[in-house]
Amino acid sequence: MQKLMNIRLLTIASALLLAAILMGCGPADDEPEEVYEDVRAEYLGTANGSIIVDHEEVPDLMEPMLMTLPLEDPEGARELEPEDPIAFDLLVNGSDMRVDNIELLPDTVELELAEPEERPESEQND
Repeated sequence: MQKLMNIRLLTIASALLLAAILMGCGPADDEPEEVYEDVRAEYLGTANGSIIVDHEEVPDLMEPMLMTLPLEDPEGARELEPEDPIAFDLLVNGSDMRVDNIELLPDTVELELAEPEERPESEQND
């Protein structure tokens, strides 16, 4: 009887250990599924830990548009001035998007942004 009890406890302990190991093998929830590097944009400002940008097309993801995106590092945009050209990594995890690794570009960079009349109506600044 004691031997059967020990086998059951050992089986349960082994199953729990295996489950814990398998749970640790998957990606962490905060790791992005995809990273779009060097997205170019015009910096417009920050608000509540997010960055406001007018970005170029992101191939295979979206057309050029105005967006407010959460910052991976809230201090990442501290040195920027409105209308600065920037490049950044866009971290995408499902419908969640975040900006990381912001880099100031030379002011001679010409960005390919959507004209205001080409933006969806909800994104126009009238």
